[in-house]
Order: sequence, then structure tokens, then C-alpha cells
Amino acid sequence: MKRNININGEKSQENTLRRKISEYAKSKNGSNDSSQELVAELCSKTNCRGIKLPQYISFILEDDSTLLLYIQEQTADNGDVINALSNNMQGDNAAFEGWAVVLKAWCPDKASKVRLKWDVPSDGDFNSHYKRFCYRVVKMEKAYDWFSIDDTNRKGIESFEKKLKEVRLKNNCGNSTPSKKFKHGGGIGENAVEYDMVHEQDFPHKLCEKYGVDNIFHQLPVGVKTDGDNQSFFAGNKAAIDLWGMKDNEFTIIELKYQNKMVGIISELFFYVNIIRDIIKGDIAAPTGKLPHEKDLYERINKMKKIHARMLADEYHPLIKENVFEVLNNSTLNNSTNQDVPIDYKCDTYIYKPSSLEFVQ
Repeated sequence: MKRNININGEKSQENTLRRKISEYAKSKNGSNDSSQELVAELCSKTNCRGIKLPQYISFILEDDSTLLLYIQEQTADNGDVINALSNNMQGDNAAFEGWAVVLKAWCPDKASKVRLKWDVPSDGDFNSHYKRFCYRVVKMEKAYDWFSIDDTNRKGIESFEKKLKEVRLKNNCGNSTPSKKFKHGGGIGENAVEYDMVHEQDFPHKLCEKYGVDNIFHQLPVGVKTDGDNQSFFAGNKAAIDLWGMKDNEFTIIELKYQNKMVGIISELFFYVNIIRDIIKGDIAAPTGKLPHEKDLYERINKMKKIHARMLADEYHPLIKENVFEVLNNSTLNNSTNQDVPIDYKCDTYIYKPSSLEFVQ
């Protein structure tokens, strides 16, 4: 019996599986994969030699300056199945939005358009990770006219869109104020830094000034469920937006990273932005908030007219530069005459110590 393996799990397990895979190398070699050519160009343009493309995605350059991203399901010799679509959306092998955007930004002559193709997991209809993936695909295609879905996957996505219209979705809410958590052994990790951004000394004041919000909060739940039976529709029922705030009728989302350089930050932020946008539009029902700041948010949510999407990190992947945000902000939605909750993206860099916070200009 085949078993799905989490490719973002323990490193030793992942390395073991990589050694066992035989079909992967064969399928990639036979698909005109252009990873090496793209890596060479990226390294040259960024002056960085350490750039790598995900191992489980084929990057295929086509004659019409279209880049095909093909996320393939792989089978190890022992029968284990590896499908990135059944795993963490910000992991390199599943973060298709991030790779599509950075490759269009850095290699516009080769990737003027990007098409996505994928192998559906065997339990696709029941897989909450896969449903979240399909939601992201739908939103990506609506947001950018240069992004498209391969014909082989079109019918499945249309079926998913129909299901989205039929099911009533509802966001969840927090039950208690998040506490500060440390890494195993007491080390500082993202959770502790995030907590300090809201509670430490003058940190919240600095963030409010930086982002033009009245207050700064953390851990806004975005665990979407089916209304009525309260079952998780997307994976990550404990998923939450790191930092957020409001000013009048504008909503700010901040995705925080600490010592974690990854292209997947684009995919994660893109997903959260679209969940909030759908709550504003009423496509996903707002919960009845239990915490005071969430109650205030959901009383005002349908009046929000704009979303500010922000990355805040102490360091970034070498491919995340200003040209990437030019691509992100050139959205079909934002350019339409009927601007339906426009979104703008930007990144900021910070220097953190347990007692001080500075922003890098």
C-alpha cells in the first residue's frame, strides 16, 4: 500500500527518501527540465552562487517564452508516494506562487508567462492540503493574467470552483490570547520574536508608526471550516496571520520571518491576503469573535476597502528583491476599472534583539 510522506518533515527521513527515489530522475530527465539553465541565469543576475530550485518541480522552458512549472508526484522504490501538494504550502516544493513570481521577475524573456501543471494526489477530493492548493491556484489565475493552468488540470479546477460556490465556508476565531513560546532548549525563534513585536517595550509603537495602524495584534486565526459541521476545509486549522492591524477602512497583514530565508513567504502571504479578501467580500463568513480585538475586526470587516500585504524579515532569500514586488503589485485585480478590494505588497527588513527593534531603511 502506498503511503504519503511529508517532504517537509524530518531532514533525515527526507534525505533517505531522496536516495530511494528512482522514478524521479527518470521522469525529470525525460521532460526537458531547464532548472540548470535557469539557476545559471539567476546566479549571474543576483551575484549569488547558492541559488537552488526545488527538487520536486520541473521547470520547462517552452518556445513562446512560457515557463511550465510541473509539480510531479514521485514514487520511491519501497512504494512511498511523495506529493508536495499534500504538504506545507510555504515549503519550496509547493510554493508555486513564489517561484512563478520570482522567475517572471528575474527571467522575463524566458518566463513572460507561467503555466502550472501538477499531479493530483490520490486522495485529492478529501485532502485538505490539496483543497487549499486548488484555492491558491484559483486566486493566482484571477490575480495575474500572465499565469495560467495547464489544460490537463483545467477540469479539476473548474470542479473545485463549483464546489467552492456550493459549500458555505467560515473562518475560525481565537479562544485565548497567544503566549510567548521559545524553541526547544529555550532559544529565540519566530514565535518569540512575533510575541515581542506586540508586547516588548516600544516595539508595538514602532510597528504602528511604521505601518500606519492604530494597534498591532498577532495570531489572527485563518483556519477555514465548513459552516454547520465545523469541519476543517483547508489544512492548517491552527493557521494564523502573524501580525495585523487596522486604520479606518484599511487592513494590514504582516508576515514575519526570523532567520528563515524562503521564497515560500510569497505563497504564505498571498494565501492569507486572499482569505481576508474573501471575508471582506462575504465569500467566507466571518466568525463571531471572542477576543476584544477580533470582535472589533469582524464588526468592521465588511467596510474594509484595501489590504496592505507586508513581509517583515531580518533577512530575505536572494531572489526576493524590488523587481519581485513590481510583479506582485501589477495585478489584474488592481488594474481593473472596478477595483475589488485592491492589494499592495511590500517588504521591510528589521534588526532584532530581545530589548531593541530597528527597521533597515
